[in-house]
Amino acid sequence: MLYRRFAKPLFDRFAALILLIVLSPIVAITALIVRVKLGSPVLFKQIRPGLNEKLFTIYKFRTMSDLRDQNGDLLSDEKRLTRFGRVLRSLSLDETPQLFNVLRGDMSFIGPRPLLIQYLPRYNAFQAKRHGVKPGVTGLAQINGRNAQSWQERFEYDVFYALNLSFWLDLKIAALTVFKVLKREGVSDKNAATKAPFLGNGDRVFIYGGGAHARVAADSARRMGLRIEGFIDDDQSKGISRETFLQKARSERFCVALGIGENKARQAIAELLRKDGAEIIAIVDPSAVVSPSAHIGAGAVVFANAVINDRARIEEGALVNSGAIIEHDCVVGAYAHVAPNAALAGGAKVGALAHIGIGASLIQNVVVGKAAIIGAGAVVLGEIAPFAVAIGVPAREIAKPRL
Repeated sequence: MLYRRFAKPLFDRFAALILLIVLSPIVAITALIVRVKLGSPVLFKQIRPGLNEKLFTIYKFRTMSDLRDQNGDLLSDEKRLTRFGRVLRSLSLDETPQLFNVLRGDMSFIGPRPLLIQYLPRYNAFQAKRHGVKPGVTGLAQINGRNAQSWQERFEYDVFYALNLSFWLDLKIAALTVFKVLKREGVSDKNAATKAPFLGNGDRVFIYGGGAHARVAADSARRMGLRIEGFIDDDQSKGISRETFLQKARSERFCVALGIGENKARQAIAELLRKDGAEIIAIVDPSAVVSPSAHIGAGAVVFANAVINDRARIEEGALVNSGAIIEHDCVVGAYAHVAPNAALAGGAKVGALAHIGIGASLIQNVVVGKAAIIGAGAVVLGEIAPFAVAIGVPAREIAKPRL
């Protein structure tokens, strides 16, 4: 604690002052060459989050040109990163203006690299711990093959450092940084121009639908630890439009859960979302008992206190409502709906788009056909034809199949 709160900040500022004096000729010459090669401004300045997410301005030497397309928009980083800029990065000379950040106390020599502001809402609770220390010019992630890391691996290094900061860990990172800089390896972010941005962890979810069913699905999703970003609905008083969602999803990673109770409408929405390239996820309430051998398809929703036993299959977009029991080897077809407290005995099969009413029961190995409707409290002892409607104990078909 003494090192973290007092010794490390004092050392950072003292060392930054000494290095600025010693390296001032190199900094001045680099600035002059950047001015000649890339023009003005010489410095790249950007707002970044630091300790406890407090914002500060980071300084670097420019490494990219201002090339734009015919519409006046900047080209991609990869196209604007010049050969001269790559040399600056490989020598880590582009980072030298950050000595001013260290001197001001915005940064430390060693710590997690400061990333973009727009990443802040994308972090989960674990990843956000990286902001428990000042950002650094170099860090644990940088000496462990930063350019080849996934975002998850990088954040794990950052959080480990934030939770285990010590003099000896800093000393080790500093020594390895010098070694890698001399080898021109790893520390400079030479692939940053082509590295995919951090879009999120897949835990930020929009619920498609704005009604009561969607709100219950959202409650289950929250209990799973997912972050509900909002609802998608044609009624703008209940949520954002699908078009607005797609616009948001172009720059950030959002998943979609299906919060629509009506089977055909749920299927139609899922098909639209797939054409849009949206990531559709299943919701399984933590209070549900689900066998490890059970299959839960994309877009399925399993509500509170449901039971899904060994080798049961809940196909894509299917709903298993609160308190329902799906025994071993059962199949609930795509976009089918099993209402609260319904029970399927072992091996029972429910066709796609079928609806099993509240408290209904199916005996072992019985088959309910596609889009059939089983009334509340019915007991199904024999096969139910596709599109039929069946009620009673035992269940009997009261309507001919709807062809």
